[in-house]
Parts: sequence; structure tokens; C-alpha cells
Amino acid sequence: VLLVFEDLPAELTGSEPLGKNVATDERPPMIATCAAFWDLCMSSAVNTTAEVYVVKVGQRYWGWSIVTSALFLAALMLCASMSNLVVGRLTRRFMKSDRTGLLIGSVLGCAACAPLFHFDLHAVSAQASLLGVGLVLVLSLVGLIRAFALAASSKLAPASLKSSMNSLAFVFMALGRGVGGILGSVLSPLSFAPVVLGMFGVTVLASIASHSYMKPSDKAS
Repeated sequence: VLLVFEDLPAELTGSEPLGKNVATDERPPMIATCAAFWDLCMSSAVNTTAEVYVVKVGQRYWGWSIVTSALFLAALMLCASMSNLVVGRLTRRFMKSDRTGLLIGSVLGCAACAPLFHFDLHAVSAQASLLGVGLVLVLSLVGLIRAFALAASSKLAPASLKSSMNSLAFVFMALGRGVGGILGSVLSPLSFAPVVLGMFGVTVLASIASHSYMKPSDKAS
């Protein structure tokens, strides 16, 4: 028995190189990625700076014990946590995109730094009250910025790179924690507010520069 097979057409044989059939992974936009990582690093740095600074200023400038300073810090963190719960519900309803939330949060953060400046108040109660109000506002806003930055960083990369983006996000948050611990230990009442304001200012500029690039990847899901 003799079988004769006819050759298939060239377009059906798949003779094209494999690289043309397999699409390469889409890379996340560099400007938006750097801005998101800066937001994560900055928010963690401001958070840790505030934690260390409050305990330091309570002991060194107000004459408080370590227990009193720690209780004051715990009260501030509790108020900021409760505020984050309320702000989270509001932003979920009114914020249409992560990039808008980052921009608005950083602008409000600049305004929230006003109570942190040294107003040469003599009463410790007045100084503690003013610093407490400012830090609750600042800590609430950096929590908001961190949440939006985490969401944005996971949407910028395609599905194949999501694990790497998430790992880098946690690396930059850990880096911010380390930098914040150093800053909080060296800042004074005269320099604390300008440094925090400067970090929020850089975040505003980064949000403006990356606003048009901060878009979800087509292959994010």
C-alpha cells in the first residue's frame, strides 16, 4: 500500500520564528513605577519618623517618662487608625482612580504639616495638643497614600510581573522604615516640620509628573 500526502500550505505550517508568535511581556512605565515606589518609601518613612520623634520629644523636651511618651504615641496611632477607617470609606466612594488619590493625598499632606511647625508655645499641654492634631492628620494621609500606591503598583505591571512588583513594593516600604527611624532620632522641633513638608512636596511633584503615566496595564489581570 502506497500513501501519498500533499504538502500543507505555508501559512499553516507555522514556519515563522517563534518570537513573532509569542508576545513579549509588557514592561510597566518607568516614571509611574518610580513614583509609586517613592510614595511607598515616603509614607513608611514619615510614619516611622513620627513614631520615633514623638517618644524623643516627649522625653527630651517635655520631661515625660518613657511610659507617658509611649502612651501618647499609642493614643495618636489609635486616632490615626480610626481616621483611616473613615477616610477609606470616603475615598472608595469619591475617588475614581489611584493616581487622583495620590495627588490629592499628597497635597493635603502639605497642608496638614502646618500644626507641626514650632510656634514657641510655653505650655507643654499646648505643644502636645498642637503636635498631636498635626500628627493624626499626617499619619492618616500617609496611610491613604500608602494604600493608593500599593494598589497602583500592582496595576502597573502585567500579571507575569505582579509578584516582582509586590516584592519591590515591600522592599521600598522597609527601606522607608529604616530611613524614618534615623530621621526621627536626629530631628528637632525646629527641623521636624520642614523635613516632613519637604517629603510631601516631593510626593506632589512626583504625582504631577507621573499622572499621565499612572494607568493600569492592559495585561494586569
